[in-house]
Amino acid sequence: MVFQPANPRAMPATHQLLDKLYALWGQWTLSGQANRLSGLDRETSRVQEITGELPAVWAADFGWSADKDSDDYVGDRDGLLSEAERQHRAGSLVQLDWFPVNPVRSEPCGFGEALVEPISDRDFSAMLTPGTTVHSRWLTQLAIIGVFLRYLKEMGIVVLFRPCPDMNGSRWWWCDRPGPAGYVGLWRSIFDNFVQLQHLDNLLWVWSVEAWPLSGSKAQAPGFYYPGHDMVDILAGDFLGDRLLSKADQDFMHQGCWNGLQAIAAGRPLAIGQTKVIPDNAMLSRHRWLWCTANAFSQQFRPQNEEVRTWYAGDYLLHQADWQLSRQNS
Repeated sequence: MVFQPANPRAMPATHQLLDKLYALWGQWTLSGQANRLSGLDRETSRVQEITGELPAVWAADFGWSADKDSDDYVGDRDGLLSEAERQHRAGSLVQLDWFPVNPVRSEPCGFGEALVEPISDRDFSAMLTPGTTVHSRWLTQLAIIGVFLRYLKEMGIVVLFRPCPDMNGSRWWWCDRPGPAGYVGLWRSIFDNFVQLQHLDNLLWVWSVEAWPLSGSKAQAPGFYYPGHDMVDILAGDFLGDRLLSKADQDFMHQGCWNGLQAIAAGRPLAIGQTKVIPDNAMLSRHRWLWCTANAFSQQFRPQNEEVRTWYAGDYLLHQADWQLSRQNS
C-alpha cells in the first residue's frame, strides 16, 4: 500500500522523505533527542559525548515563555531556525513540537498561566468561530508559527510537525475534548490554516497521544480524538510518566499504546514523539517504532550515562550516520 502525504500539495521533498520513512517502517527505529530553546543542541551534544553517535532526529519546540531566563523563552526562536538548518545540513531529521498558549490569553506567558489553565467550553467554541476575539488571537498564534515554518520551507527543510500533543490526557488546555467540536476541530483549524492559507507544504503531520493504560493514569484511549487519515501522516505515542516504573509496567504501557495506535493507523507508521521511558532492546524487538525521541531530560529524569550507551548500542536503532547511509542507498 502506498500512502501520500496528508497535504495534497506537499512539495516533492515531503513526498520523498515520507517514502524513505516508509522504507524503514517496521525494520528500524531512528534515535531522537529533544532539546530546549535555552540550549538547542545541548542534549544532542551530550548524547554524542556519551555514545560517540548523533541522534538521527533532532527535536525542539517553539517555546512560550516571557521569562528571558526560562528554557522556553520565545525570544530564542530565531536560534531555533538556525539550529534546525544546521541539523538538517548535518543529516538529521527535524522534529518541531508546538505547545500553543490558551488563546483566551496572548503569548508569551508564564507556564501556569496559559498552557495548563483550563479553557471554558464557551471560549473553546469561540476559538473555532470566525469573528470572535478568541478566534482572532488563535489566528495570530497560527500566523506567528507559520512565519518560522515558512522559513524552513524556503530552506527546503521538511519538518516532522507535532502540534498540541497528548490530547487524551489532562496536562494541557486542549486536553480531554473529544470529537469534532473538540480536539478534532482544533487540529482541523491548524491543518487547514497551514495547508490551505499559509501553504506550508514542508510538513509531515504527527499526531501524538499520551501513552496508556497504566493504573492511576488519567490518559484515555485516543480514538475519539483522531482527526482522520486525511490530516495525519504519522501516529505517535508519548511516554512521559515516571521512568522508574517497573519493567512489567513499562512493557504493559508500550504494548497498550502500540496496539491502540495500530488499531487506528490503518498501516501508517507509529513513532514515539517524546519519552522519559527509554525503550530497551527487548521492547524495540517487539515494537519497531519508526523513531523514538528522548525527552529533554530534567535532573529528576536524566538517565545515567551507561543507560544512554546501552540504548544507543541497541540492535534496532539507526543514528544520524546510519540514517544518512540508508538515504543514500534507497
